[in-house]
Amino acid sequence: MSGRDVLTVKEVAARLECGVATVYREVERGNFQGYRVGKSIRIYVDSVDQYLSQRHFEPNHEA
Repeated sequence: MSGRDVLTVKEVAARLECGVATVYREVERGNFQGYRVGKSIRIYVDSVDQYLSQRHFEPNHEA
């Protein structure tokens, strides 16, 4: 075991303010790294942080 912190799908959805279906879809696309425990999925926290940093944008303040 690597000792990396992990989150459940529900916890990731809460953190991203999205539905669990979106998280499962992103898992299937390979956008999150983690592992399965039986039927459950655990997603590495640093994987979620990387996902967010790659999708960060600055708002356009032009009207």
